[in-house]
Amino acid sequence: MVHLKNSLAVKLVVSILSVSGLIFIFIFGSNFSRSREILLNNAKLNAKHLSSATVNKIEIILTNVEKIPYTLAYHLEHNSLSEKEMLGLLTSVTESSNEITGVTIAYEPGLFAGAKGEFAPYVYKNDGKLKTVYLKSPENVYTKKDWYLIPKELQRAMWSEPYYNVDDNSKILATFSVPFYLHQNGKRVCAGIVSAEIDLHWLEQIVKGVTLYQNGYAFLISHDGTFVTHPTKDFIMNETIFSVAEKDNDPAVRKYGQAALRGKSDFILLKQFLNKKNIWLYYVPLLTNDWSLGVVIPDDELMADLNSLTRYILLYNLVGAILLIIAIVFLANRITRPLKKLATATDQIAAGNFNVAIPEMHSKDEVSHLAASFNFMKISLRQYIDNLMETTAAKQKMESELKIAHEIQMGILPKIFPPFPHRPEFDLYAVIEPAKEVGGDFYDFFLLDDSFLYFTVGDVSGKGVPASLFMAVTKTLIKASTAIDLPLNEIICKVNNDLCRENDSSMFVTIFFGRINIRTGEVDFVNAGHNLPYIISQNGEIKKIEKTGDIAVGIIDNYPYKLARITLAEDDKIFLYTDGITEAQNITDELYSDKRLEVFLKTQQSSSAKELVLNSVKEVKKFSDTAPQSDDITSFTLKWFKPMESK
Repeated sequence: MVHLKNSLAVKLVVSILSVSGLIFIFIFGSNFSRSREILLNNAKLNAKHLSSATVNKIEIILTNVEKIPYTLAYHLEHNSLSEKEMLGLLTSVTESSNEITGVTIAYEPGLFAGAKGEFAPYVYKNDGKLKTVYLKSPENVYTKKDWYLIPKELQRAMWSEPYYNVDDNSKILATFSVPFYLHQNGKRVCAGIVSAEIDLHWLEQIVKGVTLYQNGYAFLISHDGTFVTHPTKDFIMNETIFSVAEKDNDPAVRKYGQAALRGKSDFILLKQFLNKKNIWLYYVPLLTNDWSLGVVIPDDELMADLNSLTRYILLYNLVGAILLIIAIVFLANRITRPLKKLATATDQIAAGNFNVAIPEMHSKDEVSHLAASFNFMKISLRQYIDNLMETTAAKQKMESELKIAHEIQMGILPKIFPPFPHRPEFDLYAVIEPAKEVGGDFYDFFLLDDSFLYFTVGDVSGKGVPASLFMAVTKTLIKASTAIDLPLNEIICKVNNDLCRENDSSMFVTIFFGRINIRTGEVDFVNAGHNLPYIISQNGEIKKIEKTGDIAVGIIDNYPYKLARITLAEDDKIFLYTDGITEAQNITDELYSDKRLEVFLKTQQSSSAKELVLNSVKEVKKFSDTAPQSDDITSFTLKWFKPMESK
């Protein structure tokens, strides 16, 4: 007696349902895919229209605001105004505009005929009344403010980043600044800045009115990625799209932020975004001030109808499959003889013999079709196995190439310590641990003569192979550009210009580049947006090397980097690092932080350079425990010993 699992009826049911299932999956998948595509296209179109309308509303207001500073700048360039006339003009434009909360005309010190030094009248609204003040030192050094300094240096009008009102931190403001020029001794010189200040409360109301589906919403980010509006109040002015990406370790969000800040527009899917839900995001730029508007559509709401229809289709097909089984079992008793040959052939296929020939069926009934289906299944299985073998081989090759890339990257970094055993004036040690197979951190040091030791630590934006390539190029450019008689800031300026050229990937690198006079302990340095290093004295005192205010390398061409200098005392240590240390996270997503680093450094006054480096890495790993490493870790220490002839 044939066991139930070996009965012809069961085999026939399984075989036919297998083929039918493949056909159903293909049809169902195609239909689902097409329906989903149509649904997404409609959602994208609706989001696009809604975004365009919202952007137009915002830009109309911003454009009207921009006209006033432009008009005032033109008026100042072509007319000579007295202080009284200027105050009257400021009062008039401030009072006549509903959007503007204050207007300033800030002259370069000494360029206004009626004042010896600084001259910057500021007319603003306060509780429905107009007030006038003069910005001046030391209460308000306006010549060092971003709204004054950046338009002057870039020689173009621009919007500032949003900021809180000094007198009322519930109000968020933004400033549009326009430089104006005068001719002196035949030269065109910047005479000052005209700026108009606006309250952004109306912006929040406009964006708040953008909704799609039940829980859809919109938000606005500035040209630095800061949230200007968002349904979550804690995000406004406190978070950036990049800080969100770092917290969630989400490269897709980071990629969106980079594209948005480049003025791009797209409709994308973000998984586990903010509230840990999948969302569809349509983002579009504001051409007036380089901000970006994002419209969020929850994926579960967008796909709700399609998912409901899918469940009904699956239920109907399940019922159909049950009826098909009953019919096949009934007919199987009448189809035995030709199926025995098929059973023999399929046993061999099940044993892995895909070269077996399926018996030919000369009839044109269901058995013949079944034989053809088995033949199709055999070919599909063969192709699947071949593809799987090719995929496995390709994966192994990629892993091997990444391992080689890691070895090459580590090979270009100095790793012999002590590097200069014949030089007793200093001791140094460094280590780097990439978060992935390859990373973007680097360090380097070299002697150009008997008096100067050059050293550098850098951190490339991003991770992986692109960051490692950018790191190798940066390290090579620094060393190739270094000359004994060339100031460090000029070296970094040259490297910056080389990296900005054809930088289509928009990558950048933070760099601390220093040169120590081995005989005197004087250290010249340039800090291009890097973490602030520490000086550790023999008595345990630590202090940060103050920042120079420079930005990362590879962002702005021809940026004027500044040179600074400090002098080390005997046995002082300089500790340099990357944010892989201070931003290391434990299993509760808590950061290691600058504070913990400073507490640790106070215990290392008697450590050698090697001990300090190894202890710092050990301390961070102890803090992180079992949490995965999210960023490259680099630690570098230079200890200076006063030469005998200098004592």
